[in-house]
Amino acid sequence: MALEAIELLDSYLALCKESNSEIIPHFKKSMESAITVGEVPVVLTLKGNLREHNFSIKDENFQLLSQPLLKTSFLKTLDLSYNRLTDQAAPILAQMLASNSFKLESLILKMNNMGHVTAKYLSEALLSNDSLKHLNLSNNEIENEGGMFLASMLQVNSTLKKLEIASCGLKTEAILSFYIVLLKNTGISYIDLGDPLRRHSKDDLIVHATKLIHINPRLKHIGISKHSITDTDAEIFSKCLGVTCNLESIDISRNNIMADGCICLSDYLKYNETIKYLDLSHNQILFKGAVAISRYLKWDTNLRQ
Repeated sequence: MALEAIELLDSYLALCKESNSEIIPHFKKSMESAITVGEVPVVLTLKGNLREHNFSIKDENFQLLSQPLLKTSFLKTLDLSYNRLTDQAAPILAQMLASNSFKLESLILKMNNMGHVTAKYLSEALLSNDSLKHLNLSNNEIENEGGMFLASMLQVNSTLKKLEIASCGLKTEAILSFYIVLLKNTGISYIDLGDPLRRHSKDDLIVHATKLIHINPRLKHIGISKHSITDTDAEIFSKCLGVTCNLESIDISRNNIMADGCICLSDYLKYNETIKYLDLSHNQILFKGAVAISRYLKWDTNLRQ
């Protein structure tokens, strides 16, 4: 098994020497560690914010690495978060997802410098991809156009299970498209749409979120932090959280929920048997809301966090 890792590392180092390019230090270290124990790294973590190497991967670094990497078949998770990749890396990423042998299951691109072009390339590749189960594009400015590409892709793709696109500059139109598409999508069980561009108080997004939770039993997590959810919205949302709800985790942090909204949520949640995680942090629930939550916790034996 380690032979594949040896061939990958040797090929990459030869390319770097030939082109007089910087070696990605944590890639070299990861491969050397795998070779030492006689294994191939199923998970390759190349984060750009690790203190021990202080190296951020740029497009040219990734382009060089991708050449030998695409010839392998052992990698399942590729974590490229907190780097300096741009839309120029998108065609290579799409090529990886379109490959018949390079069968990634998780691609993490959080906190890079990517835009809607990357979302377009990835969406097109995912129309025929049958291996990727997790895509994280959070904290990249894919904006509304990128969100629409991804939502359209989900009309076809049923392999993807987890999609994280928080803090991506999405507007109401894109978020609404996700809510509508996910009514019929048979794959997604985890969706994080947190921190969009400021939403309009009258856009009724919470109504569509409630409908999605009610209709789609496959959905287990929904992230809608920073959606300007008010007490009125919380009252509407709470009605889908009773005995028929299949959600296991909810992130409604950093909204405008106060005591009355918290009371409504508590009244319905005490009948729920599936939710194990609830994030209400950074809402002004005050003492009255905290009391309501504490009473709910006396009822609930399933909640873990």
